[in-house]
Amino acid sequence: MLVLVCVLFFYLNSYIKNIIKNNVINNFQILAELSESSYFGFVRALEVRIIDWSSDSYIRNTTEDILETPVKDREPLVKALNSYLKNEKIIYDPEVIIIDILDKDGVVAASSRDERIGVDEKKEELELNAVRFTEAIKADFGQAFMTMVVSEEDEHSDPMMHLTTRIFSEKTYSGGLPVPLDAVMLLHFSNVARLRNVLIGNFQGEKDRLTSQALTEYYKTADIYLVNKAGLRLTPSRLSETILKQKVETEPVTACFERGEEIKAEYLDYRGQPVFGASMCLERDGLALVLEAESQEVLAPLKNIGRFLILIGSIAFISVIIGVIYLSNWLLKGLGIITGVAEKISKGDFGIRTKVNSKDEVGYLAKVFNGMLDLFQESQKKLKETEVKIKEVNVSLEEKVLEKTMELESIKINLEKVVAERTKDLEIKVDELKKFQRLTIGRELKMVELKKEFEELKKKIM
Repeated sequence: MLVLVCVLFFYLNSYIKNIIKNNVINNFQILAELSESSYFGFVRALEVRIIDWSSDSYIRNTTEDILETPVKDREPLVKALNSYLKNEKIIYDPEVIIIDILDKDGVVAASSRDERIGVDEKKEELELNAVRFTEAIKADFGQAFMTMVVSEEDEHSDPMMHLTTRIFSEKTYSGGLPVPLDAVMLLHFSNVARLRNVLIGNFQGEKDRLTSQALTEYYKTADIYLVNKAGLRLTPSRLSETILKQKVETEPVTACFERGEEIKAEYLDYRGQPVFGASMCLERDGLALVLEAESQEVLAPLKNIGRFLILIGSIAFISVIIGVIYLSNWLLKGLGIITGVAEKISKGDFGIRTKVNSKDEVGYLAKVFNGMLDLFQESQKKLKETEVKIKEVNVSLEEKVLEKTMELESIKINLEKVVAERTKDLEIKVDELKKFQRLTIGRELKMVELKKEFEELKKKIM
C-alpha cells in the first residue's frame, strides 16, 4: 500500500505539474501577443497624430517660408510659428509636452518653447540616441519614427517618448506626390505611465480572464514590462514605479536581442526568482516585451493536491501498521481478500472494491481502502474536467486574437480612406493652381499684343 501510494503520488504530481506548466506558458504567450498588438495600436495612434499635425497647412507653409528666408530675416516667421505651435496646436493634446521643427541639420528652427531655438537634436541623437532624426529627414510621406522612453531632465522631469516625421510642402510633383521639405517635426510625449495600462489592457476596460489585466489580478506576482536593447526596464512594474534604472538581463531579453528568438519557458527573473514567462521581440522598435509570474504561485494548486495525497497515503499506511500489529489467524482471510484487490489495482483496475463486510479491524481497513480509491477516482474525474476547461479557454483565446486582428484591420482601412480623401483634396488644389497659371499666361500674351498695336498706331500718327 505504501509503495502504491508513493508511486501514485509522484506520478500524479509530475503529470499535473506538466499540465499546469504547459497550459500557463501557452496562455502567457497568447496574452503576450495580445499585449504586443495593443502596444502597436498605441504606437500607431501616436504616429497618426504626428503625421496629421505635420500636414497642417499653416505649419507646412510657414516652415517652407522659414527655410527659404535668410537666417537674419527669419525672426518674424519663427515667432509666428512658435506662437501657433504653442497656442493653436499643443493645447489639443495634454500629453504632448513640446513641438519642435528641425531643419536639415537637426537644429530646432521653431518650437512651442522659445528657449529651444538652436538646440541640436542631431547631436543628441548621436550621443544619447534620444531621437530618430536621421531616418525622418530622409523618409517618405506618411512615415513616422518613435524613440521609446528616454530621460531628458532639461526638457521635462519625467521620461518621455519622441516621435519624428518629415514635413512636406503643399506643392506636388507631376505624379501627385508632395514635395518634401528639409525639415522634421519632433513631438515630445509624456504618456509613459499610460504605456503599462496599454500592455495590461486597462485602457480597453476589459474584465475577463483573457486579458493581461485579468492575469495581473489573478496572479499577484504577475508582471508585464518592456526592456530596451540596453537591458533597461522602460515601464513600471508591480515591484517598482521607477523606469530606466532597473537592469534586466534575463533569458527572454537575451534571446530577443542576441538571437532574435521569442521564448515561453521557466527561468529566473531579474531578482533571481524562478518564474514562468513568455516574451515578444518588437524588432522595429528595438524592444523586448516580457510577461511572467512566479513559479511558486502558479504551482500553488499542486501543493494542495500533494498534501491531500500525502494525507490519504498516511492514513492508509497507519491503517496497515495497526492491522499488522493486531492480526490474528482469523483476520488473515480478510487481509488475503484485501491483498488480492491491491494486486488487481496495481495492474490498473481502479474500479474494483473490497467486499469485506466485517465490523472488526479488517473491515475498517477495507473501508478506508475503498475510500482512498473513491478519492483517487474523483481526482481523476476532476483532472479530466480541468483538461476540458483548458481546451475551452484556448478556443476562447483564439476568438479574442481573431477579434483583435479584425479591429486592427478596420483601423487600417479607415486610415487608408483618410489618406485617399486628403490626396484627392491635394489634387483639386493642384488643378486650381494650373487653371490660375493658364489664365495668367493668357493675360500676359494679350498685353504684348496690345502693346504692339499701340506702337503701330503711334507710328501712323507720327
